[in-house]
Amino acid sequence: MEVVNKLGGTDKEIAMVAGFAGGMGLSGNGCGALSAAIWKRSLDWVEKNPGKSAFGNKYAKSVLKKFMVITNSEFECQQICNQKFESIKDHSEFIKKGGCQNIIDG
Repeated sequence: MEVVNKLGGTDKEIAMVAGFAGGMGLSGNGCGALSAAIWKRSLDWVEKNPGKSAFGNKYAKSVLKKFMVITNSEFECQQICNQKFESIKDHSEFIKKGGCQNIIDG
């Protein structure tokens, strides 16, 4: 996903979060960009702090705070985007046309 790419993720990491698209597997539910960003920030934190729990790390908290401001505390993809995606192609077209750019940039 684009958010992990922007956070410096590897091709493998980007592929690992691809299923988050469109609200966790195109379900329209929890925002995949948020999930991917928290996952990547937590992964980075764990790599820098081996043996420690990532629960509550400041990087993930920062992502969540920014997201809540951008989306007015809305977490569901279909509510944020005002649509539910029927296919990965639909979601890809939405992203190509600038959809979710404010969240990805945030």
